[in-house]
Amino acid sequence: MNFAFIGLLGYWVIGLFFPPVLAQDMTSQNFKIQGGNFNLTAGSKSSQHYKLTDVVGQTAANVFISKGYIINAGFLQSAGAAPFVFTVSPPVVDFGALTPNLPIEKNLTIYISNGDVTGYSIKASENQPLETTAGAEIPDTVCDSSGNPCTQTQSARWTANNTYGFGYRMAGLTVPKDFSKEGYYRPFPATRRNESAITVMESQARKVKDTGLMTLRLNTSPSQPVGQYQNVISFIALAGI
Repeated sequence: MNFAFIGLLGYWVIGLFFPPVLAQDMTSQNFKIQGGNFNLTAGSKSSQHYKLTDVVGQTAANVFISKGYIINAGFLQSAGAAPFVFTVSPPVVDFGALTPNLPIEKNLTIYISNGDVTGYSIKASENQPLETTAGAEIPDTVCDSSGNPCTQTQSARWTANNTYGFGYRMAGLTVPKDFSKEGYYRPFPATRRNESAITVMESQARKVKDTGLMTLRLNTSPSQPVGQYQNVISFIALAGI
């Protein structure tokens, strides 16, 4: 029994996140002053082990232009110093005709370059398990051991040809540590089940250029209904964690 599966790669979103900025309130019996900050000092400091650019109490954040001068006042945005680049390829994964008890694997390449932003996180999810328009479904994998199955947050061995479902594993410098063993996989969280996207790559460093390899694995049983199965895998890149 053969049937085709087409996996569609969904959208990816880039978000910038910075620590909260605390305002300052000053009050007395007769007045109350609310201020986001008060300008005390600013500049760049460095030593052998660190470099710090700060603005302490900037009273206004804007670009002020007049004849003869330009003032860039406000907190520096390190994200603007170098581009944040995030790509996933290929955009479509086609497993083609499937044979029961014969697992098929396809690869996705995830590239990240976070420039001067400190840290990043890449999350992934599926919209639903692989499904036909008639409602037939290929379940998400639970891996080889029913007593100790793989989960969305913890991988497990999946090498048996008579263990069915759809799942993935990661390889790369910044992927979760539980993928360090060969043949270990996880199922995707599904937004249809109100499950949150899971982190597949993460770093707290600046100027990282990294490539992660996501291996998608699919294995079907002889009783799987014939049809064309598909779902959407979405990736979210968060910068500045």
